[in-house]
Amino acid sequence: MRVPRSGHAHIVSGVDDLCLMKTTQSGFSGFIVDEYTTLQPVGGPGSANPDRIMCTELSANWEYCSGVMPSDGFKVTNAAILQTLLDVWGGDPQQGIYSKSVQQTAYRIATAILDNFPCIDAVTLTTPNIHHYRHELEQFGLENPNIVFQSTDCHTTASGRIITRLSRDQQRARPQSRL
Repeated sequence: MRVPRSGHAHIVSGVDDLCLMKTTQSGFSGFIVDEYTTLQPVGGPGSANPDRIMCTELSANWEYCSGVMPSDGFKVTNAAILQTLLDVWGGDPQQGIYSKSVQQTAYRIATAILDNFPCIDAVTLTTPNIHHYRHELEQFGLENPNIVFQSTDCHTTASGRIITRLSRDQQRARPQSRL
């Protein structure tokens, strides 16, 4: 919290280092593939693999609107925002929801927070990719029918550090999000 000499308090809440993994209904396709591409499309038309493991070590911050107190209090609102984040990441427990990419899912999370919590002015999500590559057991004479994977370390490998920031359009009465 920051309180300037004149004006309202600036309150930011959030979570850090929240490991999220989705083992089904996620892909990454529709991007340019050329001689420099190392990541193979997954989940798109013609893909040999229908799903990919989508994983991140998420840091999320949400900024409360200046001068606005959440109607249920900060503790309850923070817990509800965290639950919204988890629900949007995984989707319905019985049916799930398809995620085109970490980027698309982060945008969907930030939009859901802004749409469902009028006391929130902005959301920032940092979602470094943690890739999981199929381990090539065939070199040892073993089969690997997409069961054994090796993960990357998002702190030491160039796997992509995606930052998504959405904030309210102050000119509209209905909560809207913008990039």
